[in-house]
Amino acid sequence: MEVLPDFPDHRINDPLRQAELAVYRELQASEAEGTALYEVRPALNYTELDAVVWLIGVGRFALQVKGGGYRIERGVLYLLMPDGTECQVGSILKQCWDGTMALHKWLQARVQDGRRSPFMVPVVIFPNMAPDEAIEAWAVQAGVRVIWGSDHLVQRLIDMAATCRFFYPPTAEEVREEVALVLGAAAPEHAEQHEQHDRHEQHQDEAREVHIHHVGTVNIYVR
Repeated sequence: MEVLPDFPDHRINDPLRQAELAVYRELQASEAEGTALYEVRPALNYTELDAVVWLIGVGRFALQVKGGGYRIERGVLYLLMPDGTECQVGSILKQCWDGTMALHKWLQARVQDGRRSPFMVPVVIFPNMAPDEAIEAWAVQAGVRVIWGSDHLVQRLIDMAATCRFFYPPTAEEVREEVALVLGAAAPEHAEQHEQHDRHEQHQDEAREVHIHHVGTVNIYVR
């Protein structure tokens, strides 16, 4: 599968980016027909999606990746730190839903066939966790799917699609159109700003970095 853009070199050895890197490599290694975009933000005031995946003849998926171990309380995730403390990381499930729906609406307003519904399944991936019933229950309420681990990721997305109501699985032509729309709306003027932000992250303590580690270097902004 084609994955765009390249994973930034300076993130490859970043401990806080290993979960994203594992997902990126799983997508890249897949022989499934489709395209994935790394780091997509539907609008400046929306949550960034770690990846958006188009699988030809299967469906569309918006992915949020959360490395480490977590517990959930009233819909809010808490990262379990090595020293036994916890770090609140927010309502990730709701944010994933909101970001996914925003991108869906943006695309639907721009595709040539106005009747097409580019529905996307919001998915939160926990690459380092075993299944957690409490998180699963909250995910159901939030309308978000959850994947534990990252092995065989694309096949698991394909299997997931069989349980979703995809009225219009994307054709190859539709995938090309939708990917081009998102890439065409990229805002390169923000690249330097986010490179500076990434460098700033490297000098923060681990807890602080957990709060901000989703702020990216090569973000794709859809206006």
